[in-house]
Amino acid sequence: MKRATPNLSVKLNRVIDPTDDATAIVFEPVQSITAIGYASGKIRLFSEKLPTHVELGIGRSSEIRHLVVLSSQPVVAAIDGLGTLWVFDTDIQRLCFSYNVPLAPTCVGLIADTSWLLIGTEAGRVYFVDVLEGKKSDFSIGCQTRPPSPVVSVAAHPLETEKLLIAYSEGTCVVCDLGKASGSEKAMVLTRHKYEHLQTQGETDGPASAADVDSSAAMLQTTQDGQRSQRDSVHGYANIGSELTSARPGYARNYG
Repeated sequence: MKRATPNLSVKLNRVIDPTDDATAIVFEPVQSITAIGYASGKIRLFSEKLPTHVELGIGRSSEIRHLVVLSSQPVVAAIDGLGTLWVFDTDIQRLCFSYNVPLAPTCVGLIADTSWLLIGTEAGRVYFVDVLEGKKSDFSIGCQTRPPSPVVSVAAHPLETEKLLIAYSEGTCVVCDLGKASGSEKAMVLTRHKYEHLQTQGETDGPASAADVDSSAAMLQTTQDGQRSQRDSVHGYANIGSELTSARPGYARNYG
């Protein structure tokens, strides 16, 4: 069978400076923003809506390892090589918050349609940070392997936001139900699978994700009617804890 050739065209061409090493890149399709982090600590935002790129900086020379762009808010979050989370307001192009992650970050993820950032760490713990409000949760998920293993991927279910898939470098994948977080961590784990090999951040095909894990569709069961009935229940488990360090005293913004 002859495969149809897609009709592709270049809408806008932007050149990345080859003399400045890019260390992280992410594309956010709703706002059509491409964010690129560099070894120098700079972040550049490209969009067909902008006449030129926007440049942000963390104020020190440390490579940008992880980048996240919120789909419905003017917020970019980045984690550098020293383990600090930096949160920017892209409308005013200014740094708003920072947070020194207690354990070395290894991966990040977002809970769909929320501003909750998931941060996996080298020690296997997963932290929750609200990058829109500039606050972190007192709640976190401890490592589910013995001995402790780094988190290589953490992903929220696209429909049932209280379910998380956590993959560890030694091959274990667990699905946690945050709705059961009031009990023990053992009760929170719905399923556990062990695989011989999981791709890690440094390998050719990128980090592991829910789509990379065999039988992940069975592990992450959707609701029968497919409705996003649990999107508004995230606050049920994520008790707001300490505020992030504000780069601008008194910073507050009404995002509508």
